[in-house]
Amino acid sequence: MIRFRLLDKGHQQESKSMNILKRVFGRKSPKLFFLGLDGTPHTLLETLAGEGVMENYARILEQGSSRRMETTIPDISSVAWSTWMTGTNPAKHQIFGFTDLKPASYKTYFPNFQHLKGSPIWAVLGAKGKRSVILNIPGSYPARPMSGALISGFVAIDLAKATFPAAHLPFLKKIGYRTDVDARKAAEGWDIFFEELHDVLRARREAIFHLLEKESWDLFVAAITGTDRLQHFLWTAYSDPEHAHHQDFLDYYRAVDRLIGEIDRAIGEDHPLMVMSDHGFTDLRHEVYLNCWLEQQGYLKWKVAPADRTDMQAMAPESRAFCLDPGRIYLHVKGRHPAGCVAPEDYRALRDEIETKLGALSDPGNNDAPVIRSVRRKEDLYDGPYLQQSPDLVCVPHDGYDMKGATRETELFGNKQFTGMHTQHGAHIFVRGHEIEKATPHICDVMPTMLRLLDVEIPANVDGVSLV
Repeated sequence: MIRFRLLDKGHQQESKSMNILKRVFGRKSPKLFFLGLDGTPHTLLETLAGEGVMENYARILEQGSSRRMETTIPDISSVAWSTWMTGTNPAKHQIFGFTDLKPASYKTYFPNFQHLKGSPIWAVLGAKGKRSVILNIPGSYPARPMSGALISGFVAIDLAKATFPAAHLPFLKKIGYRTDVDARKAAEGWDIFFEELHDVLRARREAIFHLLEKESWDLFVAAITGTDRLQHFLWTAYSDPEHAHHQDFLDYYRAVDRLIGEIDRAIGEDHPLMVMSDHGFTDLRHEVYLNCWLEQQGYLKWKVAPADRTDMQAMAPESRAFCLDPGRIYLHVKGRHPAGCVAPEDYRALRDEIETKLGALSDPGNNDAPVIRSVRRKEDLYDGPYLQQSPDLVCVPHDGYDMKGATRETELFGNKQFTGMHTQHGAHIFVRGHEIEKATPHICDVMPTMLRLLDVEIPANVDGVSLV
């Protein structure tokens, strides 16, 4: 069994860190510390707090209110965190998934912070003369100049381009800072993977306290993404108490809880604190390869063999529909795609047909259980200037079925290396010192809530509402 201290050196320096934080929070202007726990479901946090695994967070939960929260559709981090930072839906911020098609092309690209439309919360605050420190938020790469400091999160491929101001880069390199866990470690053995998780968390903690010491701020945001990575690979280590790494799973959350406790002891009960996860999590039964389904149904054809299909450039021009991760269905419409074949007058009938068939999809290996909870139309999900770029349909699966847009799969159902998957309905939100007024908050409500706590006017284009 593996057990790690969060950071031995950090424990020795705790007194210094506490003094730093007390100086920061001694000022009278409103300040907010915001902690993101990527992918940690509301029910898991409640359970671990109740069972004493997260004793610090259990105490904190008594000082405010928490709710199960809904997240974006689709429920992936690039979309969810973009909605968190702007308070808007994807048709306003233009991030619809981890991948998208280049304009007038079938080549895929990975949207990043350069493609985000609208103003992230730190830009809104900067326009009001307030400073922010933003650490490890997915979708914030490459870092842009801003009022404060920004260390980008997933997918940050170059630490130098992820760091603003550059003065922080030498320290980050010195502590071995990494924006994300190296998922390849999982293939080397679970003990090595847990070592990686804890080492990334150690460096994240050192970065937090470094930035607290070096930067002045009104908003401090830090996200822990190892929680999501752990759950993708080893959700069964939590759900199965007999799993060989069940205690290792709990020990990682104990380490996260120690960091929460250390921060909390510094800021005290009189200062605002928010904790959020961007989506929920559950057991994965099957990945569902919707391009395979579209091919089986006659809507999608390929020009090349499966092994040669690297992206949608392999799609034959007579194809009427295709899928991008996760469960985003696009009709191959004339005028929208270079070789589109679906006439605008046939659009609604074809979309209705595909929607109906997808809704009836079942799993023969699970007593014909329904696979898809709902199929959502673009105009029912989104509203904004980029609506026409959005998927025509988005599949919301039942728990256990993860929608995929892979191009090389030849079977509808499969399993890769993951044991856990995201859910749209199980995210978490906590606000200290306030009652959350909405029974079921949405992630778009979080940004206006933060602005309200910081006494800053909420922009008119924001979709969410303050929860306090």
